Amino acid sequence: MIWFIRDDWKNALENLHSTNNFPEFTGRICPAPCEAACTLNLYEEPVSIKQLNVQLLIRVLMKAGLNLKSLKIKLGKKFQ
Repeated sequence: MIWFIRDDWKNALENLHSTNNFPEFTGRICPAPCEAACTLNLYEEPVSIKQLNVQLLIRVLMKAGLNLKSLKIKLGKKFQ
């Protein structure tokens, strides 16, 4: 989480890949049951881990020079 605050996308991606081999897919299809169980939910908004993962991947793709619209055309999929 600290990497998002520091805008350190490289380390954020490395951390994500250390626990998930395919975050490009699982971040989009996971129903995120952990968000409802997040203990922060007792006092404030829970961590929206699914949205954080999706935003991380979008930023990394954009920094790598990949155009999401061209991926949409090639794959026939809708990217947020």
